[in-house]
Amino acid sequence: MTQYTYDSLEYSIHPSVYKPAEDTFLLARIIEQRETPGNTLEIGTGCGLLSLIASKNGSHVIATDTNPHATVNSQLNARSNALDSRIEVIRCSVAQTLSRNSIFDHIIFNPPYLPAEDPPEDWLSRAWAGGPTGIEFAEKVIGETAIMLKPEGDFTFLVSGENSLCRMTSYVESQGMSLRVLDSASFFYEKIFAVSVTRAKRG
Repeated sequence: MTQYTYDSLEYSIHPSVYKPAEDTFLLARIIEQRETPGNTLEIGTGCGLLSLIASKNGSHVIATDTNPHATVNSQLNARSNALDSRIEVIRCSVAQTLSRNSIFDHIIFNPPYLPAEDPPEDWLSRAWAGGPTGIEFAEKVIGETAIMLKPEGDFTFLVSGENSLCRMTSYVESQGMSLRVLDSASFFYEKIFAVSVTRAKRG
């Protein structure tokens, strides 16, 4: 497996696991700049870079992925950075196999967000194919895990494009939550938004 370095963290990437790119690093900078005490859930951990950063900043992390290569990859990276005591890796679809008694301060994920009509055929395709509009995976994560988020907790994830940002904003508002854009980055053909979703304050 190819070796890479992010700040003081060293990590490898299996050929069938999504390689962190500009989108991942946008989220990484946000997580790196804030302390993340308490418990963090990462959905779709891939090689585990975001979980490494969160655990380094003080969080106990449960990292999940459906890709068996990713779970092994992230476990190896946690061990090689001496963070395996703070990171538990579980292979599951979103969070379906987690105990409903699991409560998290933070839920983070870099979702597959490119529109795709056809179901992905391999592990790498699953890392980018976000459904017909590109936000279906993110909606599924929020729908399945909101019950696991503390009242003051937050989701942190990526949305691609202005239209998807508007759709996602409408969706979270329909779930009694609010969305805030934390940062953004423009690439050749798209603009990526890093967002935070929290429960809407009443009153």
